[in-house]
Amino acid sequence: MRTTYTERLIRFGLGLAAAALLLWLLRESLPGGMPGDGLSLRTGQPVGELIAPALGTTLGNAAAALLFALPAALLLGVPAGFRPHSVIDRVLQAPAVAVMGVPAFTAAILGVWLIMSGPLDHLRLAGAAHGALTVLLAGWLARAIRDGLAGTRGEGVPLAPVRAVAAVLGRILQQTGNILLFTMVVEVVARGSGAGVWGQVTTAVLNRDFPVFHAGLWVLIALVLVGHLLGDLLVTAAGGTRPAGRLSRGWLVIGCLLFVLLLAAPLLGDASAALSADLSLRLLPPGSEGHALGTDHMGRDVLSRIGAGARTSLAIAGGAMLVAALGGAVLAGIGLATGRVGSAVLTPRVAVPGLVGPVVAGLAGALIWRPGIITLIVTLGVASIPAMGWAFRRFGMSKGQQGAALLGLVLLAFAQILLAEFILGLFGFGVMPPSASLGSLVRDAMPHLRQAPHLLWSALPGAAGVMGLFLAGHALLDAAPGEE
Repeated sequence: MRTTYTERLIRFGLGLAAAALLLWLLRESLPGGMPGDGLSLRTGQPVGELIAPALGTTLGNAAAALLFALPAALLLGVPAGFRPHSVIDRVLQAPAVAVMGVPAFTAAILGVWLIMSGPLDHLRLAGAAHGALTVLLAGWLARAIRDGLAGTRGEGVPLAPVRAVAAVLGRILQQTGNILLFTMVVEVVARGSGAGVWGQVTTAVLNRDFPVFHAGLWVLIALVLVGHLLGDLLVTAAGGTRPAGRLSRGWLVIGCLLFVLLLAAPLLGDASAALSADLSLRLLPPGSEGHALGTDHMGRDVLSRIGAGARTSLAIAGGAMLVAALGGAVLAGIGLATGRVGSAVLTPRVAVPGLVGPVVAGLAGALIWRPGIITLIVTLGVASIPAMGWAFRRFGMSKGQQGAALLGLVLLAFAQILLAEFILGLFGFGVMPPSASLGSLVRDAMPHLRQAPHLLWSALPGAAGVMGLFLAGHALLDAAPGEE
């Protein structure tokens, strides 16, 4: 059954209501509240004068990356869209889906590190990071193009150019949140903590400049919701459904093997060595006595730190996934019991689409409550309930291949929670020292990569695990027909 315009608009309204509730809660909970005169507490300037230039920079960087990514995306997406579930589709889409699973900050840091051996200026380092963003967005664009074309061909009628363009553009706009978030992450990695809209938001938090923080979040969430709504409406107008295909066993096997790397990471090293600092041993190279992967800037064993970070990240993601699954099952059950209207109202696919919802929820939780593992489990889990509710409603009660598709959606939701935890840890809103997560390990490594490139090993388990979840999730999801 196809999604109607009414359901699309209901989702937008619920997302707007959820954002308003969250920002009101922030306004009431933060110390001293936030005055409503629209002026920065730190500079006295109107908040619009601070947010507008940062917004222009972020949108410009996103547009440039998308433009440069488009040729590769067309090359990977168009042939796959014309021949969905064929060998061509699987071969061309495998790199696209794998790239989708690479955390944005990992891609950006790797791009910067690859050119750090020479005396290069800041702009060239930023260019390397934005080049990595282009590669990352090429994967997301290729998938959007493929799904858009495949969906419009699902009814067995000739491909209409107008429908195809509407479907592809709609799929791209549905990724507005992810595109903006990846761009903002790369801006911070490339140009420093104050760059772009996200830099303004996080800097305002550190300076207790709550009017700027509040305005920045509103602008970000509004852009995501409007972009996603436009995408939803275009996809609905284009019509069609994604036809069922065959399970891609190759994707599934490779994805599971990559995810096993993350699952095995908690077994690495010694828990006590992860906390034992010795400045006389700082930044030792790999292969040093007793330190297979070297040491960090505090003299702690990198291998043991990776094990400790993986244990924390998996515990957070697992706990959040349990919260999301329980809440989603309850919502889906109520929705199914009350009919189509209840399903549309109670289980929209997303409230604030993409990664932006969990990341903003985690940031708000860190400000309202004490940052930590429990806070992350609750906030990331609650933010993921709508996605899991939609998954249970759409696939959980269906026949045929829908069981595999449900598992695929669960894996993709788990990947999204992991990515959100990585991003929050990278920006200092995750677990607090002495605890470590995979995101905070990358944050600690960033200032020392030129001197100690071996610290990049800390990004490997997370990147491999999320990439594996994306491959396995899409392999299972592609085996079943979809409404959008």
